Amino acid sequence: MAIAKNEITTNQGFKSIVPRMYKGLSSEYIYCWLKENMDNIKIRASGSTFKEISGSEMKKIPAIIPEKNILAKFENTIKSIFINIEARELENQVLSTLRDVIVPKLMSGEIRVPFD
Repeated sequence: MAIAKNEITTNQGFKSIVPRMYKGLSSEYIYCWLKENMDNIKIRASGSTFKEISGSEMKKIPAIIPEKNILAKFENTIKSIFINIEARELENQVLSTLRDVIVPKLMSGEIRVPFD
């Protein structure tokens, strides 16, 4: 499960949930709702090759839509958490790239680390 930052294309085996369909709900709220309801979603899924949930089954899962003031408080809190997660993911990508460049050079002796 992921939040797409850009428009994406998916096929019929992939359930896309678009926040603009649900007035006033952010991607973060929907993500948290999905995480909380994943067991219920999985129970309703079917398929022999891989499990997927139909649109009609998905609609049967009740969703609580909080009042606007409660939703605003939730989103003010959760937004900073998601920003932090995104920053850590970017940092991990940079560190992985650095590792992939530096380790082979260390192993080949191209870069030497002095030991004192």
